[in-house]
Formats: sequence, structure tokens, C-alpha cells
Amino acid sequence: MPAHRFGNVCSQMLHAGTPYDVNQKTRSHDLPARLGLGDDGHKPHDALSDAMQLVRALQYVMAQGRLDLARLSGPLQPPGA
Repeated sequence: MPAHRFGNVCSQMLHAGTPYDVNQKTRSHDLPARLGLGDDGHKPHDALSDAMQLVRALQYVMAQGRLDLARLSGPLQPPGA
């Protein structure tokens, strides 16, 4: 997916149906736990570890069929924007 269509992980999680307020309160290292994926021993606030947690979360919602990157036209805007 081209970077200009990706936006950020929050916009992709909105596409996947995660509520906006949950997206705004969840930190990258907490996202897999919010999705019920459990702890894999990552180190919070470590750049590589946090990035890997985002990948885990995106792969999970894609495997569930909640996020189809091929159908996205760009980042979603927050409600009321």
C-alpha cells in the first residue's frame, strides 16, 4: 500500500471498526492486548517493539477480515472532522 494512502495506524483501526475513543486512548504497545492477543514479552516504549506490536494488531484485524487494504482509498477522518 502506498504511504500516502496509509495515513496512520489509528486511521486503519477506524477502518477495521475500532471505536474512535478507544483508538485515541490506546498506545501502540497496548493495542494487541486491547484486541485480546495477549502479551508476547515486548518492551513498551521501545521503537522496534512498539512497531512490531502495531504489525501484530494490523495482521490480526486483516486475518479477521475487518481490514482490507486493497479497498482503502485513504485515511479516515475522526468523527466531526
